[in-house]
Amino acid sequence: MNNQPMSTIERPSPAKLIADALDAAMRDYDGGKGIKQSPLSRLSGVSQPTISRALKGSVMPELDTLIQLTDALGNLE
Repeated sequence: MNNQPMSTIERPSPAKLIADALDAAMRDYDGGKGIKQSPLSRLSGVSQPTISRALKGSVMPELDTLIQLTDALGNLE
């Protein structure tokens, strides 16, 4: 029998998964032209520092914040 400890698989945090999805949506915005944080802030009503923190994956954005961002990015149908 193998006495080696089983390796653990590191899973990204939910905040990191959201950060990656937000980053991808921002890059894909407007047919791939992309959008920067400041214009997204103006379109969504979410402050630029909040967008920055969400993109870093350092905080889990509130659901209302995510809805505002996805609505501004055109991802809600």
